[in-house]
Amino acid sequence: MTDGEGATAQAKELASKLQRYAGWLDKDRASAAVRADVDALAVAIDTGADTLPYLEALDRGIVRLVGGGVRKMIVGVLREMHTTLDRNAV
Repeated sequence: MTDGEGATAQAKELASKLQRYAGWLDKDRASAAVRADVDALAVAIDTGADTLPYLEALDRGIVRLVGGGVRKMIVGVLREMHTTLDRNAV
């Protein structure tokens, strides 16, 4: 497995975590927007598209969420995602 393939696999794993955690959010408008942003990011990773616009949209959406445990979990995985994608330029 090459470094690029490893980075893509790691990004897909992190996207899966984000999707799981986003599913635990409330049903309000801000939560629905975050779920849509997470899904769009996952599609971008799967298709090899540029992930930067989706990461930026997700960063903006997270700010609108009410603080809580799930939000903290999403922020943690999102930080790890930024590191993985920035380091490996997926």
